[in-house]
This record gives sequence, C-alpha cells and structure tokens, in this order.
Amino acid sequence: MNKQRTAGSETGPHIVIVDAMNLFHRALHSYTHMYANGVPTGATYGFLQMVLTIMKKYKTGNVVIAWEGKRNWRKLKTAEYKAVRKAKQKKEYNEEDKLVFDTNVEAVKRLLSYTEILQVQNDFFEADDIVFY
Repeated sequence: MNKQRTAGSETGPHIVIVDAMNLFHRALHSYTHMYANGVPTGATYGFLQMVLTIMKKYKTGNVVIAWEGKRNWRKLKTAEYKAVRKAKQKKEYNEEDKLVFDTNVEAVKRLLSYTEILQVQNDFFEADDIVFY
C-alpha cells in the first residue's frame, strides 16, 4: 500500500531551514502597525510568530535560521549581480527605513540567541546558498 506523505506526517525529527531575510521581509511589510516606546517592532514580532508557526506546523524544534552574508561570492565575481533586481525596486528606502530594518534584524538575532534555535551566517554566502548546501 502506497501511503501519501504530507508535511509533518512522517515520524521522527524534522529539520527546517529558514531563509531569514525572506521571512524577515514578509514580517517587515506585514506588521507595520506595531510599536514599543515609539520604536517599530512589528518585523521582530512577525518574524518570531512565523518561526513559531513553522515549528508548530512541522512539529519540530529543529529550526535553523540562515542569514545573508555581507559580501557574498556572487557580488565579488560580477558587479552585475542583482542589478536587474535593484533597477526594479519600486521603493527607495530612506535612512529611517534602514534604521528600522537594522534595529529589527538585530532584535531578532538577539532574541533568537536566547533560544535553542541555531542561527548560521557566512560572509561569502547568501541564505539560499546555505539552505541549498
């Protein structure tokens, strides 16, 4: 008998590897209304909620968060890397947007450091490279 397998139906531990920036951008643009002491915190809240949802859905505590490297090998190899993507960006980010982004990323990293969730980052790889390998 051939039993169809669905996510979370297998027995044994699952490992879920998350592209942190992909999830973070979703949270950043979905939870824009949340503030604590005048500081936007929606991206932090949204990111952590999504990670908890993933853990519940796949019934695992084995989650790895893969962060982007600062200088990846593709950028070093060719200046045109992601040039098309940058040209298509509709929104220009100002200094305040960048500060909100950076503040929330650091908050997420700090909060995750208090958990058993593994965070990985390599300066020469993007998160999807880490996920792939």
